Parts: sequence; C-alpha cells; structure tokens
Amino acid sequence: MKSSRADPAFSLPTPPYFDRDAIDYLARCVDQEDAGASAHWREMHGTFRYIDGELTGLRGFGTYTDRSHWARNLAHRALQQPWRRMGRGFPDFARIEEIAHTVARRQDRVYDLDVLRQALTMAYLQSHLPAALTAGRIVVVIGDGYGTLSSILLMANPGIRVVAVNLVKTLLVDLVFVAKVLPHARQALVTDSASLATALADCDTQMIALRADDSALLRAVPASLAINIASMQEMTPATIAGYFEALRSTPGPLAFYCCNREAKVLPDGVVVKFSEYPWRADDRVMDDALCPWHQQYYSARLPFVRSYDGPIRHRLALLAHERGASAAESMAERDR
Repeated sequence: MKSSRADPAFSLPTPPYFDRDAIDYLARCVDQEDAGASAHWREMHGTFRYIDGELTGLRGFGTYTDRSHWARNLAHRALQQPWRRMGRGFPDFARIEEIAHTVARRQDRVYDLDVLRQALTMAYLQSHLPAALTAGRIVVVIGDGYGTLSSILLMANPGIRVVAVNLVKTLLVDLVFVAKVLPHARQALVTDSASLATALADCDTQMIALRADDSALLRAVPASLAINIASMQEMTPATIAGYFEALRSTPGPLAFYCCNREAKVLPDGVVVKFSEYPWRADDRVMDDALCPWHQQYYSARLPFVRSYDGPIRHRLALLAHERGASAAESMAERDR
C-alpha cells in the first residue's frame, strides 16, 4: 500500500480530519518515515502493515493477547495479585480498574499487566492531581500504546479531552483502538496551528491526534497535565528535548508525569538517561521515586516474577515555563 501526502488519488477535506477521515489519512502515511523516529522505532516498525482495515506486524506497542481462551484470563488474574495490592492505597483504584477491564474487553484483549499498570497510573494521578482531571481539562498523552491510557482517561473522567501524540504508525493504532472502546467519541487529526485551533474550538471533539513530527504544536494546547510512560526511554535525546520545550511553552501551568527507565541503550548505541532529560532546578517536583508497579513483570514460566533490565523511575512535576534558551538548544550545547 502506497502512502503519500502528495498522492493525487488521496482526496480528503481540509484538516482537521475527523473520525474515519483521520484514520484514512494516517493509513496513507504509514510508509513514510517519521523524521524524529529513533533507531528503536525504525526497528519496531519494520513489520507494520495496515491493509483493508487490518493491523499486522505490531511490535513495541506493549503486550496484546486476545481474549480467546478463558484459562488465559484466569492465569493473568492470579499472577496480578501483587500489583493489585498496590492499588489499595489509591481511593479511586477499584472504580478505575473496573473501567480498565471494560477497555480491555472492548479491545478484545486479555486484561494484562500493561492494562493494569495504566489503571494504577490513572489511580495515582487521580490521587495526586484531581483538579487536572476534571471536566473541561485537557490531558496530553505522549506515546500511548493501543490507545489504552487515552481510553481509560476518557471513560474515567467525563468531560476531559485528550491530545494524543505519537509516531504515525503508532498513532494510527491509537485511533483505531480508541474507536473500539468509544465508538461515538469524536476524534480529530490536526496537522497545523489552524487545524489545531479548529479542533480545540470544537467542544464535541474528545480526542485530538498529533503526529510526533508535529509535536511543536503542543505549545498552543492549554493542557493541565502531560503523561509519558515508557516511551521517552525509546526516543533520541534531541526528540526528548523538543517535547520538554513544547510542554514548557504551553499557555498555562502544566504538570508532567514521566515514567521511564533510568537508562536505556538504543539499537544504534545511543544511551538515553532519565537524569539527563532537560529537567530544571525550578521545576516543582511533587514526587520522584522508583515506580512500584514498573519494576517487575510476570511470566508463565519460573521464576514467575522477573525484574526488568534496569530500574524505572517516575516523576511528577509542575514544569517551569520556558524562558530564554530553548531546552533543545540547551541540550545541543551540552552535547557539543
């Protein structure tokens, strides 16, 4: 399948593209390489295909197992008990986990550890930043997997809106899977400042999608909260710096929840370190610790519980607004 914005047979309305038009637009773009894609994602996306509405070759998006066998669901349930106990410390966990189960069922997937972790993260954020998740607020999700966190956010917090940012192929998956969960939720894909303004002004639009290469548009999004879970560790340092610069330049105060490995080596040898993200001394840090629900995972083979290759840290911070040199410029200067 050829994908090109210049394809003369490709005719869509003026952006923003809504609902099916948004999916069709991204489907036409899947053969294009994202300018900011790291070596990790160039490798993961190598087998990706979207043909006649069917997604195949999905790698690196997180786990996805269909619900075809009842015993598989029981096994996951039994192995998840240590993580489920972590949720007892959050008042809203039971409600949010019920919603997460609904999301998994509508996506026709097992309620696996990836989904449970999203429920734990949502309950954590609901406990720490309830005001950021009230009706009328906007939450930015950078690097969702299967649209799971976006779906939980929209179902658990009626009246909020989600801005989802991702590489083209992964963004396509996000839109397809959010539509499975919330078929009547209006989605808009924006490509420039004018289409973003139109989508923001349309109160019926619940989810706004941005390609990663257009992430600078986040500067104009009046968001209260931004979230990144286990995907900045797979970006280049320059791409990470670009996101920080955009988030620091939003119209108002913005809290950022960042949960990523403390250090990860990408396939091309680039080392990405959490401590070297462009944090600032004047960021107001509300929490900074190893994330309890991201240190281990379970397996069907002994030993049933295993540790990841390295510790995973989460930080919740009110980001200082951008002043003077950009974060991207600061990181470039440091690397010289």
